[in-house]
Amino acid sequence: MTNHKSLTTLKKWIEEGVANVSASGLSGSAQSYYLSQFLENLKKPSIVILPDRKAAETLYKELQFFMSIPDMEDTAEGVRLRDFPPYDITPLTGLSPHREVPTRRLQALYALMSDKNPIIITSLDAIFFRILPKNALVRFIEYLEVEEEVERNLFIKKLETGGYQRTSLVEERGDYSVRGGVIDLFSPLYPLPIRLEFWGDRLESIRLF
Repeated sequence: MTNHKSLTTLKKWIEEGVANVSASGLSGSAQSYYLSQFLENLKKPSIVILPDRKAAETLYKELQFFMSIPDMEDTAEGVRLRDFPPYDITPLTGLSPHREVPTRRLQALYALMSDKNPIIITSLDAIFFRILPKNALVRFIEYLEVEEEVERNLFIKKLETGGYQRTSLVEERGDYSVRGGVIDLFSPLYPLPIRLEFWGDRLESIRLF
């Protein structure tokens, strides 16, 4: 199938920017396999929108299998295939969604913004929620380097503003803690928490733990 004429033609049309292209005749896992072959060498960001959450989850798992991609949960940034899930609660409940949901949504948004050719699998109910504007996400991103001068109080305030929760022990994404000159935080973009060690406002070291 990798050399099938229809696959070559479809890739050519997409690369040339042809609008309103349709493909039919496949269903189930055959459809997922065909899509995996199409996406494998496509040099463009891709967003695949499914009718509902269940269909999106099924396609995501099948593409992981056909494209030999491991589970994303414990991998670092830079992975091509990501999912953009809907929130697991309705806005009227007054409750917060499970932390893994906004984490995966942020990972997908960051991939679209920073990676060359990410593949995002999502559903209609996921994109109907209001999405963080690109400019707001860019403004919040903080690049830190060892030996840099960082105003720790302003940095901690920024973590609070961005939705991080202060805890005594960092265990989940979105947690942070402060102990003397040490700030621990668990960023959505890393598989492990990060430890920042300061001497005053001077950043002495950055490491995963």
